[in-house]
Amino acid sequence: MLVWGSQDQAQPHTKQSVDDDEDLMNADTQLDNASEQELSQSVLNKKGQEETVGVTNQDDREEIVDEKLGIEEMIRDTHQILKRMEKDKVTVDDEKKNKFVVDGKDLMLIPARDPIKFCLQAMDVMFSREEMEKSRFKATRKRGLKDPLPTLDQTKVKLIDDAIIARFGMEQFNDTAAKVRTQANQKCSDLLTKKKEKD
Repeated sequence: MLVWGSQDQAQPHTKQSVDDDEDLMNADTQLDNASEQELSQSVLNKKGQEETVGVTNQDDREEIVDEKLGIEEMIRDTHQILKRMEKDKVTVDDEKKNKFVVDGKDLMLIPARDPIKFCLQAMDVMFSREEMEKSRFKATRKRGLKDPLPTLDQTKVKLIDDAIIARFGMEQFNDTAAKVRTQANQKCSDLLTKKKEKD
């Protein structure tokens, strides 16, 4: 029986098929080259982006550090200002307290409930009995005549006035000023009278 050749049998290569194979190989090579170029360019682009991001991040970090240092410097300056203010406040408070301390006695500790009693007790701290016997607390005028007696040291008198203001307030000081002067002058007159009676 006669058998014809199988369909799987290799067919002879023609010139057309060889040309097609070369074109295909060339296309594959071009594709590979293009892929390599695209890959290389992609890597370069990515690297450039990373470098750009790196520079940006570095700038951001430096800016944050600068801001942090600036804030820390402001905090230090604020603390120094507060310390100076506190020191100045303490100094002022101490000066106010020391202002009313006479011969180790603090006028602010006088146990008096009103400006008149306060003034009379403060006079005993500020002046001697001999000083008050021959003086007035504050000058008085009657019918245009000058008071024949000298006044006590008005610097000390003013300190008593300031102590009254600090203790009772300006309003109460003004309301009682005339009565305080009268009672203080009367204290001096009473001491002078007692001295004369003893003599």
